[in-house]
Amino acid sequence: YISKPYSIRNVVARVRSVLRRASSGASVQQAGPGDDDCLITYEGLTLNSALKRCTVDGTEVRLPRKEFEMLWLMLSHRGKIFSREEFLKKIWPEEIVVVERVVDVNITRLRSKLGQYGRMIVTRSGYGYGWQD
Repeated sequence: YISKPYSIRNVVARVRSVLRRASSGASVQQAGPGDDDCLITYEGLTLNSALKRCTVDGTEVRLPRKEFEMLWLMLSHRGKIFSREEFLKKIWPEEIVVVERVVDVNITRLRSKLGQYGRMIVTRSGYGYGWQD
């Protein structure tokens, strides 16, 4: 449902969002709980993409969707520095208009929620953010 007044841009963004959810839902159902591509671990930090769960030293940490996706991206490409533009393209693909500052805000929230593992998210001034061992 889209309330009036609406723009064509908003309608297109919502249709893309529904299509993306529909296509990603099928791939999640195919992935079994024992599949390695569903699980990423780093010491006491565990991400399960099938269940969309994050645990820190055995305690579940509730992460909003975008924070989970950013963390998954960084953990699956350890050592790589992602620019704000790369995060925006991969996490917010033409969904809505967002400013680059939203990346900084989500990184700050992630760091605080991950406790001791938050320090593994590094900032490279002028370049971006990444996960460093």
